[in-house]
Amino acid sequence: MGRPYSISTLSKPFKKIGRCPYFFRTGILIGSLGIAAGLLINVRPNAVVILPVIPLFLLWYAYRNSPSLKKLSLILILYIAGISVALSPFVIRNYLVAGKVGLTTTQTGFNLYLGNNPGNPDPYYRPDPFASSSPFEQGIQFTIEASRRAGKSLSSEEASRYWTGEVLHMAMSEPAAFAMKVWQKTLVLFNRFEACDHYDIDFIGNFVRFFKFPFIGIWLILPLGLAGMLTAGTKNRTAFALSAILGVYALTLIIFFTNARYRLPMVVILIPFAVSGLERFIASCREKNPRHVYAYLAVVTVFAIIAFLPVRGTDDRTAYYNTHAIILD
Repeated sequence: MGRPYSISTLSKPFKKIGRCPYFFRTGILIGSLGIAAGLLINVRPNAVVILPVIPLFLLWYAYRNSPSLKKLSLILILYIAGISVALSPFVIRNYLVAGKVGLTTTQTGFNLYLGNNPGNPDPYYRPDPFASSSPFEQGIQFTIEASRRAGKSLSSEEASRYWTGEVLHMAMSEPAAFAMKVWQKTLVLFNRFEACDHYDIDFIGNFVRFFKFPFIGIWLILPLGLAGMLTAGTKNRTAFALSAILGVYALTLIIFFTNARYRLPMVVILIPFAVSGLERFIASCREKNPRHVYAYLAVVTVFAIIAFLPVRGTDDRTAYYNTHAIILD
């Protein structure tokens, strides 16, 4: 076999840091990771599920290499410190506004209902009749509607719990319909169609010719990235950790709903996998390793087919037409 390829080779820029003392090196890398995770939560609140996953891998690999309580504690403290640095401005702001400590806004239940609303036949986000699609007004209107249905005035947190309960009730009373909804949302997670909130690149290309340029889309990154991930091998610890993080985040999109900007964190992980997977594929072709070649091609083919399946709601540009008409008006 030739030289093995691994995503860990992307850590070459950190070689200079590797020559520093252990405490300083760990402080930079683990602290920066905590800051990045904290900032991600404020970009995508559903990424909060990743917070406990990352330190589990850090502690597990550190334990296997050097089972020292001092080093394990140091890693955990530095990770929490990094998250605290990133989240403290938002936590302070939420406390000053609402009088309560909260990492994110209290709209989990609203979004959960939007993603699983039985009145919405599409697997994508669609606004409800009783609430505006504007994020500045939607939360208030969801709270008003929950209060009306409950027969009493509810706070935003209580309203969020109310809509979460509505989704759980629907899942238990209509399990077949709920399962079909989840299945459709799973398919669109891997679909080529990039559902957007306002404009998408294909639509805006009708008016700005630059966007007619054939950019590399998620339809290509997804199959190649997933093939690189699934053929990386079980002994590649970096690939395994990234795969777990990607899987946990993808699960939150299936539970709620998917659109183009929500899939961007997935692309950040998939692009390195796509590159490393192609490198291993080329190396396997040169070394005449048919087992890996066929496995790689099979995974790419399966996800490429899924990407082009005609799932309900794909290629629906109604929202873009309406948005464009409002702006023109």
